[in-house]
Amino acid sequence: MNSRVAAVAFGIVTIVLVTFLVIAYAYGYRPNWEERKIETTGILVATSDPVGATVFVNDKVQTATNSTVNLKPGIYKVKIAKDGYFEWEKTIEIKREEVFTTNAFLFPKAPDLRPITLNGALNPTISPDETKIAYIVASASATANGVYTLTMSGLPVINNINARQIFRDNGLILSAAEGLIWSTDATTLIASLSSKLYYQLETDRLNLSPLTISTHDLDLLTKPKPGLNGRIYSPDETKYLYVATASGSLPKVLTTYLPGTNPTSEVRNLIAGKTYVYDIKEDRNYLLPDGKYLWFPTSRHLVSYTKNEIAVLEYDGANKAIVYTGPFVDGYVFVWPNWSKIVILTSLNQPSQNSENLYTINLR
Repeated sequence: MNSRVAAVAFGIVTIVLVTFLVIAYAYGYRPNWEERKIETTGILVATSDPVGATVFVNDKVQTATNSTVNLKPGIYKVKIAKDGYFEWEKTIEIKREEVFTTNAFLFPKAPDLRPITLNGALNPTISPDETKIAYIVASASATANGVYTLTMSGLPVINNINARQIFRDNGLILSAAEGLIWSTDATTLIASLSSKLYYQLETDRLNLSPLTISTHDLDLLTKPKPGLNGRIYSPDETKYLYVATASGSLPKVLTTYLPGTNPTSEVRNLIAGKTYVYDIKEDRNYLLPDGKYLWFPTSRHLVSYTKNEIAVLEYDGANKAIVYTGPFVDGYVFVWPNWSKIVILTSLNQPSQNSENLYTINLR
């Protein structure tokens, strides 16, 4: 009986001890055999997309993504590199019993450029849900001219095969349209003519006789969502992009430290006219370089574009990757929903009104 009790007691003690050791290991406790003591470490979770990149800590190779590295508390320069891709680099602070995750998205140094349209694309505009692009073709055959919508799906894009013709413009009525306007719910397009006529087009079918609508109907169909106040929210609504309308100081909201907070230095003294990103969750504010911006679907990145340059960078302004240098029409830059491509309007020949086509910059 006593031996049975002893065996049970030994088993319980063993389970408790093993559980304690597992929990301590998970929290970063490691034995230092040379100094004969237990040290507390932090954990670096090195993840990347694509995987299989090399992880450097203070310029020394540590491992490959996706894996973890235990580090003593301190400041470290972490670099993630893969052949053919821009390097990811950030200086981080490792703290006791805390986990820092890199979430490094690597972008190709030489992405290829492929045409979506071949017969020109006039007045392209993206839908409010950012899943379709509408445009006008006016330099093709009589049956091919008209209004098209391109669905930005995960399917391969092969020379307009993803596009649907929703209006056949035999008489080139809409080729002179000032623009295409999406309805707020992204189900309807309105073609605006210079004569102040508005044609309503349903996007799920070929419109044989488009409906003429009034300016009042136009306002109802395209009424913007309330409450944005000039803020452009990230897809996951955890951050927003904005231009400061006045100089001033941004007050702190959070007074407690959040583990794993972005280590990039923030800027809370605002300058009128400058562009910033505010992280709602972490209550941190980042100044961006001058340029035009739109959100990348990851919610952790932005697309920036200036004259003859398009780049992807993190929302705090770090790790800028220039993915395209060359001509493109200002303002016509769109991002594929699964972030595999960026769409631009450009002409690789002598520019003219009908020679500009939609091209994809392929990131994956």
